[in-house]
Amino acid sequence: MVDKRVGKRIQKSREKAKISQEKLAEIVGMSVTAISNIERGNNYPSFENFIKIANAIGVSTDILLCDVVESAQIARASELSEKLKNIPVLKRNELYIIIEALLEKV
Repeated sequence: MVDKRVGKRIQKSREKAKISQEKLAEIVGMSVTAISNIERGNNYPSFENFIKIANAIGVSTDILLCDVVESAQIARASELSEKLKNIPVLKRNELYIIIEALLEKV
């Protein structure tokens, strides 16, 4: 079963990097149709192409696989931690309160 979350993450990361499907296909040596099928979750890229795609769009493979591979959760937590550092202290404290409340319900 193909997991569509990976394709969606590739698409969002590609768009964030302001790279078109056509340009990504050119960079990694794939067809636009292949890129489209990957982003829609119809196919997975080969391991080699997965790495090429991640490098082309400037994102870690761990981030692309964050909820598909358990150990990638560490990378996701690290990414969120980095984002929190850039938030003003008062807003960050508000987020900590929200996170702690959510964790109490788990």
